[in-house]
Amino acid sequence: MEFSYETITSGSLVLLFGLLFLSSFIDAIAGGGGLISLPAYLLTGLPAHYALGSNKLSASCGTLMATINYMKNGVLDWRMAVISAAFSFMGAACGSTAALHIDDAVLKKVIIFVLPVAA
Repeated sequence: MEFSYETITSGSLVLLFGLLFLSSFIDAIAGGGGLISLPAYLLTGLPAHYALGSNKLSASCGTLMATINYMKNGVLDWRMAVISAAFSFMGAACGSTAALHIDDAVLKKVIIFVLPVAA
């Protein structure tokens, strides 16, 4: 079955936005908001690949804002930041490439199994 944005109802969007707000709030305070946002994306019927990409985009934006904040306050260790960023990009490339080779139904099952383990 091909995914279509027309299949997402307005009720699903309201639920999604509420859960994403909660996820962002929790992520800002303690981290781990992806444990709420990823299942929220899947609840709306988004394919697993789209859900993972959307979740990573929002997580990346949060990380970018935190990095900018650290830079403004002068507490960023540039050497460690560059090394961490390099490994982060390599890991992201490997992970996204691997995810693209997994069928959507299998990936959803993997996500549902891994999320509680990660929590």
